[in-house]
Amino acid sequence: MNLCQPSHKQNRLYQFFHPRYTTSSNHCASSTSYSEGSDNEEYKQQNPLDYYTRVSMESIIEEIIQVNNLKYDVRYPFDLNEKRFVAFQVMAENASLAYYNRVCFLNIHEEYGPWIGLRAVITLDMEGPPNSSQLFPELKNPFPEGDKILERKLSEIFGSKDHYYHQQPDDPETMDVNQKDGNNISDMKLEIKNEWYKFVELRDIASRFMDKKSLDNWRYSEDQMEYHYTNNIEFLNNLFN
Repeated sequence: MNLCQPSHKQNRLYQFFHPRYTTSSNHCASSTSYSEGSDNEEYKQQNPLDYYTRVSMESIIEEIIQVNNLKYDVRYPFDLNEKRFVAFQVMAENASLAYYNRVCFLNIHEEYGPWIGLRAVITLDMEGPPNSSQLFPELKNPFPEGDKILERKLSEIFGSKDHYYHQQPDDPETMDVNQKDGNNISDMKLEIKNEWYKFVELRDIASRFMDKKSLDNWRYSEDQMEYHYTNNIEFLNNLFN
């Protein structure tokens, strides 16, 4: 999809937020919540990408799932309700969508590299296929030779191998550490927002197995990357005004 010559503002918004070009965001809690069937204008203003995702999913559900009278559930990575939490990156790997590289904490697709989006998942209340092992084969790291470089880069970003990148405060395996260092994760999110370009470098390293044509096609634009890592609404509004 061409972002260089959009025809009008609405098309620009669609292209900017197209799921291929978006990733699970560094989301901050909003003071407003989304309510299906309501106007949601304030939510839309504060969380335009989340709003776009929700209305897109509602359209899919209405057109395909509800017509066939299927029971379903939809989850989003930006839903902060702990009872609805889904480990999207692990799920993407288990669904054979994209390998989850636990060295750099990025999902790496064999064609699109780390330039993919994990925006929502729909589960259906029905029997699964009998040949699941064939439909969902185990994925291999498409760029294993890059792991050492990625590990060094992540340590360089945080100044230590003992960082808390991508850990949740309520992760049972890290709870004790996080209780002792309660501000570490918040500080880290602030560091990501302030020095987001370092995390773009991490993605670029993870992309080194891709050829130039693929990178030209799928690598995010600079504007998309800045908004993804900062969630700066002012920056976004300036792009379209």
